[in-house]
Amino acid sequence: MVKYCPQCGYPNPDDASFCIKCGSPLFSQPNQPNSPPPPPATQPLYSRMLNVYFSNLWLIIIPIIELVVALVFFAIDRAIMFYLFPTFGFYSFSVIIIVSIVIGLVESAIFSALIYALDLQANSLFLNNSRIEAGQAINVTFSRLSTILPIILLYIVINALFSLVPFISFILSGLLTLLLIHAYTMQLLGRGQGFDTFTVALDNLGKAYNVDSTSTIVMVIVMIIPFVNWLLSPYVTLLSNALAAETR
Repeated sequence: MVKYCPQCGYPNPDDASFCIKCGSPLFSQPNQPNSPPPPPATQPLYSRMLNVYFSNLWLIIIPIIELVVALVFFAIDRAIMFYLFPTFGFYSFSVIIIVSIVIGLVESAIFSALIYALDLQANSLFLNNSRIEAGQAINVTFSRLSTILPIILLYIVINALFSLVPFISFILSGLLTLLLIHAYTMQLLGRGQGFDTFTVALDNLGKAYNVDSTSTIVMVIVMIIPFVNWLLSPYVTLLSNALAAETR
């Protein structure tokens, strides 16, 4: 038995408490089997996914972990610089650069793995209306490291190159993170594997733009604005899954 949303008409599982499309609360509907479903939703896709996000704010846990990881690595980087500069004298500048690069690469690897965990949560919520806790999502991510490793490595290399571009590095990094999110979405939906997943994701984003240009542009805008992209990354993962469903 399905439970139709009284707000948008989307068919949800019978045990669902909130609509996975628009986030509206669902109530028991005893006469529903003999009643026709409500008219189709008129609310834009990007708006519906925003409602779902605000109805499932527990998704912010992994972005908070990402923020803590970033702050820890920043503190380590500053501490090492403070220690190395007086220790290595003339060679300190080169050593500090090398150490900073290594720290940045490790941080990027952890960040990209956490993005997979977040996309796993969003994918489960969107497709099955089921909640996967942050700890469980992270454990699943570690169990699948061999599968997602090519995507992580490619992301690390490209992101390191983008960081060298002055003035617009944050824009390039945001767009790359959007591509990373969609690549994971494609993999979770069984549409891509290995290094080719980035190509599949890029191609699907082009299709998504043709189907729903506004929602695709919203994703891009969100991801290129610093701090906003961190805060709304769960929303982008939900929207990524929704757009992928529209472009099957």
